[in-house]
Amino acid sequence: MRQEDVTFVVAGPVITLNGEKVTENLICDLNTQFPLSKVILTTWNGEKLPANGKYHPVVSNDPGTLEVVGLIGVNAWRMIYSMQQAIEVTDTRYLFRLRSDMLISKRLFTKLMKYHPNSDKITIFWHSAPF
Repeated sequence: MRQEDVTFVVAGPVITLNGEKVTENLICDLNTQFPLSKVILTTWNGEKLPANGKYHPVVSNDPGTLEVVGLIGVNAWRMIYSMQQAIEVTDTRYLFRLRSDMLISKRLFTKLMKYHPNSDKITIFWHSAPF
């Protein structure tokens, strides 16, 4: 898998925490570590878009949460909707979806690209937030 065949989709609100521009730093890190890959930021109307970093913004109305009996506001609908919006503007073969509050490991992505060089299989990675 070549870098130019990959789009990183950063999905969620634009996060600044204690003065640190978390989402902007993520986008800039992706630009630095994967300079041939594309980056899409998919977020909601009203979010202040990062000033730095090379990315394609996809701004949509927030569809809200999916109400499931016994649970309070599941974000599944937001995740599905934001990925649908990103897929519509993507022209690369592979997409990696990242939360807008994540840190990245070039080593992990490099391994994925190496061991899945031409795979057409869909792989799902489950991420649990530490909080």
